Amino acid sequence: MIETMTEIKKTKRFKTAQSYPWLSSFFALLLITYLAGLALKSDYAEIAPLFEVLSADYSFVLTSRFLISMICIFALLLAWDIQRFKRKRKQVKINTDKLRLEIEDLWESKKHLNNKAHTYSGHADKLKLFISDKLLEYIEYDEKFLHFKSIAAEVRHNGVISYDIVSSLLQNIIKDESNDEQADKAYTDKARVNKTLISREIAQQGLDSMRYLWDLLDLSTADNIALHIANQLINAEEHHYQIMLEKDRSEPDEELTSIIKADFSCQSSIYATLQHLVHEPSSIPSMDDNDYKPGSGLLWKFQDDQFNIQVMTQQALLGNSNHVRLILENLLKNAQHFSRKVPFKQKTDRILLTLTESSESEFVDFQVYNRGPLILEDNRQKLFQLGYSTRKTKEHHGKGLGLFFVNEIVKGYEGLLTLDNVQNQSDSYSIRIALKGGAVETNIVNVEVVDQRAVIIGDQGTSIRWQYSEAIESVEISSNSMQKTARFISMENDSSEGDSTEDDSAEDRSAGSEKISVYKKSESYLQSQQLVNNQLTPPCWSLDIQPKRGGNKTHNVTFNILDITGVRFSIKLPTAQARVEGIEPSWNKPED
Repeated sequence: MIETMTEIKKTKRFKTAQSYPWLSSFFALLLITYLAGLALKSDYAEIAPLFEVLSADYSFVLTSRFLISMICIFALLLAWDIQRFKRKRKQVKINTDKLRLEIEDLWESKKHLNNKAHTYSGHADKLKLFISDKLLEYIEYDEKFLHFKSIAAEVRHNGVISYDIVSSLLQNIIKDESNDEQADKAYTDKARVNKTLISREIAQQGLDSMRYLWDLLDLSTADNIALHIANQLINAEEHHYQIMLEKDRSEPDEELTSIIKADFSCQSSIYATLQHLVHEPSSIPSMDDNDYKPGSGLLWKFQDDQFNIQVMTQQALLGNSNHVRLILENLLKNAQHFSRKVPFKQKTDRILLTLTESSESEFVDFQVYNRGPLILEDNRQKLFQLGYSTRKTKEHHGKGLGLFFVNEIVKGYEGLLTLDNVQNQSDSYSIRIALKGGAVETNIVNVEVVDQRAVIIGDQGTSIRWQYSEAIESVEISSNSMQKTARFISMENDSSEGDSTEDDSAEDRSAGSEKISVYKKSESYLQSQQLVNNQLTPPCWSLDIQPKRGGNKTHNVTFNILDITGVRFSIKLPTAQARVEGIEPSWNKPED
C-alpha cells in the first residue's frame, strides 16, 4: 500500500497539460480591434471623435509604419508562442509516455499481487484440506488405538482370572505327573510312562500358550511398549545377577536358580514360532537334534516347502522369549503373505531366516528374507507407524499393528531394526563339466539385469542346457559373487541307497574352497544361502543333472538363474553376556 501511494505521488510531477498562449492571443485581439477601427471610422460616427483625438495627440498611431510595427510584433509573439508550444508539446509527450509506463507498471504490480493472492489463497485452501485430512487420519488412528486398547484392557481383565486358573492347573498337572513318575521308578509299564510324557507335554504346551497370550495382552495394554520392555530387561538383569551370585556360593539356593529364568535361547524362540506357522509341526527337528559339523558354523536347521532356517549361534538373550517370538511371528507371517503375491513364482522360493552373532558376541542378528514387493523410500518410515499397512487387498486388509509391535520391541531391547531391498545382480558364472571319458568342458554364462529381472546374455532366458552322450563325472560352478566353488560328483557306481548328501566340512571361504555334493540319480541342486558382508544373500541359481535313463536319450545339465528380488529385515539385539558385562554393541560405537 505504501509503495502504491509513493508511485501515485510520483505521477503528479508529470505535467501532461499545455498552457494557453495568452500573450499572442491578447496582442492579436488588440491588432484586430485597431484594424477594425481604421476600417470602420468613416461608417460609424461614434468612433470618429476617438480617431480625431489620436490624430491630434498621437499622430504616429495612424501611420502605416505603426501598423507594420504592430504586425511585426504580433508575428514575433506568434512565433515565440509556437516555439514554446512545440517545446511544451514535446515535454508533454515525454511525460505522457512516462505516465503510461508508470500506469502499466502499476497495473502489472496489481496483477502480480492479485496472482499472489490467488496463489496463496489456493495454497491456504490446500493446506486447510491437508491439515483436515491429517487430523481426520490421526483421529481415526487414535480412535483405532483407543478402541484396540479398550478391547485389550477388557480382555486383559478377564484374562487375568483365566490365566491364574489355567496356569495353576497346568503347573499342578506337570508337578503331579513328575511326582508320579518319580514314585513309580520301579514300575516299568511302558504305556504308563508314555502316557505320562504325553500328558506332561500337552500341559506344557498349554502353559506356554497361556504365557504367550498373557505377554501379548501385557504389551497391548502398555502405554509405552518400548519403556515397558526396558523395565522388564532391568528386572531380568537383577535376576540374572542373583542367579550368578547363587551359583558362585558354596551352597547355592537350588530353588532360586531353578525358578528364576532371566535369559533364554534365541533358538527356542525360533522353535516356538515355527510350531504355529508350518503345516506339519512334527517335522520340526528338536533343538537337541544338532546338525553341527566341525567348521561349518551351522548348529540347527529346518527346511520345508515354505521355510529355510539356519541357526549359527547358541547365544542367549535377557528378558522374555515371547517378545522375540512376537517379532519373528510378525515378520514371518508378513513374509508368508507377500510370498504368495510375487509375480514370478519359482519352485525354489523359500522364506529365509538366519540367526548369527557378531564377531565379539555383543549382539545376535535375526535376518528374514522373502520375495515380497520392494519397499519404496517414501514408505520406509511409514511402515512402522501404528495403523499403516501395505496389506490392502480385497481378501485381506492389514491392521497396521505387526511391524509397529516389532519396532517398539526392538527399541525396548535397545536393538537395531533395518530393512533392505534385495535386487538381482549381474554376474558371470564358470561352469566346468567333466565327463566319464575324460573330456572337460568349461562354459561361461554371463548374466545381466533387464527390467529388474536376471537373464542370460544372448539367450535372454533364465536357463541354459547342455547335452552329452557320455556320462557326467562332475560339475563345478564358480563366480565372483560366490564365496566358494560348488562341486557335484557322480556316485552312480555306489551300491548304497539314498538321496544326495552334502559335505559342509570345508569352512574355508577363500576362492579355492569347495562345497562338495554327491548325486546318484536325477537331482536338482540349489545354491546355498550365504552371508556376504554379514548380510543374508538368497540363492541366485539352481542346477539340474539328469543322467541318460528312461526317456532321456542324453545326459543333461541345466543351469537356472533365479529371481531374488525381495525384502530383507535385520533385527540386531544385544546378548545377555553383553548386557551383563556392559559391552556396547558395535553399531552404536563411534567410528575412529
